Amino acid sequence: GLGYLQLKEQFVLQQEQLRQQQIHQLQALIDTSFSELELIASMIPTMVPADFQTGSMSKQLLSVFKEQTAILEFDWGLDGASFYAPDNRLLFSWRPSERLERFQTMIQEANDKEQPVYQLDCLDQCRQVVAVPILRHGAKTGVLLLSRLIADVIISFKDITNADIAIISQTLSGANSRLELRFLPQWQRHVVALTQPDINMPLLLGAAAKHRFEELLVAAQEIQANDGFFALQSLQISPDEANSATHFIIINDITQAVMHINQATQKSLGFGLIGFLISETLLLLLLWRPLDRLLRLSQSLPLLAHNAYSKVREQLQPVVRFGHKDEIDIASEITLDLTNTLESLHQEVQEQTKRLILRGEELAHERDFVTGLLNSAQVIIPVSYTHLRAHETRY
Repeated sequence: GLGYLQLKEQFVLQQEQLRQQQIHQLQALIDTSFSELELIASMIPTMVPADFQTGSMSKQLLSVFKEQTAILEFDWGLDGASFYAPDNRLLFSWRPSERLERFQTMIQEANDKEQPVYQLDCLDQCRQVVAVPILRHGAKTGVLLLSRLIADVIISFKDITNADIAIISQTLSGANSRLELRFLPQWQRHVVALTQPDINMPLLLGAAAKHRFEELLVAAQEIQANDGFFALQSLQISPDEANSATHFIIINDITQAVMHINQATQKSLGFGLIGFLISETLLLLLLWRPLDRLLRLSQSLPLLAHNAYSKVREQLQPVVRFGHKDEIDIASEITLDLTNTLESLHQEVQEQTKRLILRGEELAHERDFVTGLLNSAQVIIPVSYTHLRAHETRY
């Protein structure tokens, strides 16, 4: 029991350290990806073809997206871009989408602060979005908005930590049937991104059925599913407060660790049982002779009530010991002394009884003799009184 508790405590500590490390790694991957997006945004104006360098900044940027589509899409992973004027008006959009309206706050903040603004947009698919102010000759010309899926971050996290990850969101546009199939009714959230969905989606459904979502925010929860054990913990990693409904769930396979603890516990219990049996056997061997002597002593005491003194001596044969005598030896010696004393007293009682019997027989003979004389002869019994003497003569 104590060994199991120690292993369990050590396991919990190691898992907590591992999760803290994974959280830092995930945060670092997201921060690095945002930094890369910001760097890409600053590089795009330098890629303007020579024929468009005299036009407006919006035309220059649009020419880059038209001419360098392969690099932007396949090498850098961009899936959307838009350019806004300093007054927050949309000047052009590459891969336009209805979700652009959600980024108006970002555009305004980037224009006002003249600093990059980051956001995780996980309404339907999880994207990293960055709004970067663009300067030309030291003057602000507008804000470039870039977005790309967070899939690369998830894949990198999986490769580094060997842990699965899920991204769930509480808000959702109901038109996406793919996400409707990934709805967690107990948590009222949708899974917008997930590694190994065939394995982990049933796992999330099972976790939602057994635990409240708030429990995963407090501490990791262990789930048994798919013939294995898994630890799930939710965390919020977002560069902005507006995306507070999006959470990451780290899924660690702890099957091997749990099996190791169970095997170690079984071995510990087995060794403990063997040790207990060995110790009890040794204790029995050590106490066998003293217990046997104590048993013979307890059995001999009732024999004294039946005057079986010789049997008592047979059972309590004195043992010659050199050195210390234990309590059983002392009790045996006292019992033997008591036996001898009782036997002596018993013999004296018997001798006295025999004398009394003989004396009684002698008195009986004398009585019979006197009675015979009285019955067969004339007897004169003198009776003396104080003032007179009477004689009675029997003929």
